[in-house]
Amino acid sequence: MTQVIERGYTLSDRKPARQPVIIMNVDSVTFRKEYHLDPMWFILLPSLAAVCLIIPLCFLLLPLLNIKTTGTPAAYIGMFVLFYPFAGLALYDLFRYRLIITAEGIKCLDWLSTFQIEWSDIVKIEHGAKGYLLITQQPIRTSNPLVTFGRSLQGMSNSTSLSYYMWRWEHNGLKEDFQKYAPHLFSN
Repeated sequence: MTQVIERGYTLSDRKPARQPVIIMNVDSVTFRKEYHLDPMWFILLPSLAAVCLIIPLCFLLLPLLNIKTTGTPAAYIGMFVLFYPFAGLALYDLFRYRLIITAEGIKCLDWLSTFQIEWSDIVKIEHGAKGYLLITQQPIRTSNPLVTFGRSLQGMSNSTSLSYYMWRWEHNGLKEDFQKYAPHLFSN
C-alpha cells in the first residue's frame, strides 16, 4: 500500500507539485531490531580502555615526580604502542558489536567481520557454560575470509555464541524475538 499526496509541495522549492509525491512506501517497511552488548560490557570495556590509557601515562609521570626509574625513552614509547591500540579496540568494540534481528534472520557484527544467518538455517540453540550457542545447518560465512577460516579451525564453523547478549536474552526481549521468528527452536 502506497500513500500519496495529490496536492502538495516538493521539499526543494516549496512550489506546488505537478506530480503526486510519494510519502511512504508501506510495502518496503520491515521489522528490524538491534541488540547491543550487555550492560556489563558498557562498564568493562570503557574501564579497560581507561586502564590502557592511564598505565603508559603513569610511567611517563614517574620522572616528573623525581622518582628514579631505569626505563629508557624507547621503553616509554613501547608502553604507548603496546597499550593504546587495546584502548582503541575496547572502545571500538563497544559500538561495533551488535545483533540485528529481522524477519529474514539474524545479522551479527563483531570487531572483525559481519555474517548473516537465516531463521530456517538455525537447527537448535544449546545452553552451555558460556551462554547460548546457535547451531546452524550450513557453515557460517563471514565477511572476512580469515575469520571464516579461523572459525573452521576452532570447530565453530556451524555455530556462533550469543554470550555477549545473555542479559538481552533474559531481560530485554531477545528470546521473545527468537520465539517469534524461529518457533521450531522452542518446540521441545
